Amino acid sequence: MYILQLDSDDEISPNALEELLDRITSDPYLSCVYACSRLQDSITDEDLEVQHDYDFSRKALISQMIVSRPRLFSKRDWSRVKGFSEELENFLDFDFFQKLSEVGNFLKCPQVLNTRRVNQKILPFNEQRLQLNNRVSIIRSSFNRLNLSSWEVEEHKSVYDMNALKVSNKLTSNKTHQAKQEPFISVVIITKNRANLLPDAIRSTLNQTYSKFELLIIDDGSTDETNMIVANFSDERIRY
Repeated sequence: MYILQLDSDDEISPNALEELLDRITSDPYLSCVYACSRLQDSITDEDLEVQHDYDFSRKALISQMIVSRPRLFSKRDWSRVKGFSEELENFLDFDFFQKLSEVGNFLKCPQVLNTRRVNQKILPFNEQRLQLNNRVSIIRSSFNRLNLSSWEVEEHKSVYDMNALKVSNKLTSNKTHQAKQEPFISVVIITKNRANLLPDAIRSTLNQTYSKFELLIIDDGSTDETNMIVANFSDERIRY
């Protein structure tokens, strides 16, 4: 079974259900299929723009709601994430689709299958602040569920854009630095009574073009001249 989510300001195309259903039933791993909307002024009926949003990615959904209406999703997966939150006053959709994306795949349908009538009035400052606080809380909750402890979200200090948020990885700079460092390798040779073969194995290791390594020679109780063979190599990278 599936659920199609609409708001009272939506008018879906006659083929919307058919188009979305064809896509979501074609892939058992899909949890949600959504399409584009045409925006229309609710007062003047003037067409404003087509809301294309983004092609779906988890990275994009982390910081903003990119899943436009109409949205068709699996009732099974809706139950798995316990539906829409009853604790939030707004941004319920953002919270729900964050959770839904954690249990299944999403697909964007390129067709315009909805006309959305929008009211372009500006919200009072206190309502904008409440929306922003909820959005930050939802993003942080997502980080916690995904064990992304190094990620953080912060508000841009701008009086012109109340919804501007910055999502970043605190470890990015460190990882970038670490990525430039060459890793250290321990080469291990295990031997027992192979004194005649061991020199070639040692030389082939010491002659490597990659230099950041150590050579550990593990002698499993040799009774031949293994110790003397190793002693002939005066290389500080050798551990015996």
